[in-house]
Amino acid sequence: MAKINLAVIWHFILALCLTGSLPLNPALAQHETMRLTDAQITAFIEEMSEMSSGKNLDNSASDIAAFLEMHLHPEARFKSEMEYIVPGHPAQKKSMALNKAEFMDSVSAGAQALEEYENRVTIGAIKISKDKRKATVETRGIENGSMQIADETGMLQTVTVEGLSDCLQIIMLNDEDIMQIYNANCKTTINFTE
Repeated sequence: MAKINLAVIWHFILALCLTGSLPLNPALAQHETMRLTDAQITAFIEEMSEMSSGKNLDNSASDIAAFLEMHLHPEARFKSEMEYIVPGHPAQKKSMALNKAEFMDSVSAGAQALEEYENRVTIGAIKISKDKRKATVETRGIENGSMQIADETGMLQTVTVEGLSDCLQIIMLNDEDIMQIYNANCKTTINFTE
């Protein structure tokens, strides 16, 4: 198996794992409400998941950036404990933390790294605060894709990437009653195969 530079895809996988993916058209998806409900939170996460799966190709990079700007809290923090499993090598563990700007850069850069990307996100427990302005949400994301990696001789080979992430996210309403991701903590396992 080729020597894999894990940093090449780490940020992209982290971005997808932490949010469940990317949003739809910002003009249509402002997710504005005065009180959070299970249904609104579910719709918010499902909409983000649809975009990252490649099912909606109508959004430009600027549309995605505008949506992220709107739906990520200015002080947003994203953390993940990652385990990489590469055949023939010992498992590697890494911890990463990103702020909003780093996260947005990761989405942009990583989108070019994986081909044939698919994802599935399931929503577990949703706990909404008494004032209905903040919620913790458990999600499980499964991602699959492939990428070209140069081996030791410089020849490109296709490597399959499979990720499983369990996340605890905080979603809140800002002062304008727009839903935003405030925080996400994930545990992710990434498998590489030839």
